[in-house]
Amino acid sequence: ERLLRVIAPAPDDVFLEIGPGKGALTLPLAARCARVVAVELDAPLAQRLRERVPANVEIVTADALHADLRAMVPEGSRVAGNLPYYVSSPLLRRFLSLRGHVRDLHVMLQDEVARRIASPPGSKEYGILSVLFALWADTEIPARFPPGAFLPPPRVDSAVLRARFRAEPRAEVTDP
Repeated sequence: ERLLRVIAPAPDDVFLEIGPGKGALTLPLAARCARVVAVELDAPLAQRLRERVPANVEIVTADALHADLRAMVPEGSRVAGNLPYYVSSPLLRRFLSLRGHVRDLHVMLQDEVARRIASPPGSKEYGILSVLFALWADTEIPARFPPGAFLPPPRVDSAVLRARFRAEPRAEVTDP
């Protein structure tokens, strides 16, 4: 419920959800928005979820690192998800390619990764993802969650990274 308040879905929103798992976010999100397209890599897990979701949810069995995410949702959609920590950096790079197509993203990440992306220039955590996101999005960390908020609990703290994509980059870059 806390995560949903952070995301603030509207009745006409369409969401691309990455990693729906057992539907902990999918089902309450679907109750508050127009449509959810959920991309799940694990086929048996996707099938179990497919059997439980309402009509406004489409479960796609695919690898979000390789699937055509842009083709799954209309322009102006939003991204949400609890990203698998072991592939969060490559997924975040993929999400940058969705700018101009999706408005924003709200993803649960390892706290360390979220801090790195939202860090300002000159901080110890500032790196390539910080630079790329700072160029194309306004980022912040609106919520943090301890390991006990999850089953099974991870060994790390988690945080929600919010990135609102900008219409234009902060600086002119001829060769990204």
